[in-house]
Amino acid sequence: MPLYGYARVSTREQDLAAQDAELRAAGCVKTFKEKVSGAKTDRPELAKVIRRLEPDDVLVVTRLDRLVRSTRDLLNVLHAVAERGAGFKSLKDASGAHATCSTSCMPLPNAAPASRASRTHGATPRLRTAG
Repeated sequence: MPLYGYARVSTREQDLAAQDAELRAAGCVKTFKEKVSGAKTDRPELAKVIRRLEPDDVLVVTRLDRLVRSTRDLLNVLHAVAERGAGFKSLKDASGAHATCSTSCMPLPNAAPASRASRTHGATPRLRTAG
């Protein structure tokens, strides 16, 4: 179960070293890095790491805001990761929770409110722990 990191900063003046170090310390075998605004949907390194993922691999980021800028973007990325049969982990969000998605994904920061809603409405998000 290889871990692959993704690190992003918004401007060329910013440094990726801190994110890279955190991802290496977390056990990532390779970190895909880019200097591009998170608002851009065309991010070649993100596309490259997602294409590289195989079943049981895990995509790791230091924080969700290094990966996406909106819940919609997060859902799209998690869907793409799930289609590859891989998992996802954010080191600093949701208490370091990680997940693999089966049929559908729930964004990790919203998992607690969704859990309350599922008890109220009987729906259960399909989210299982990776690793």
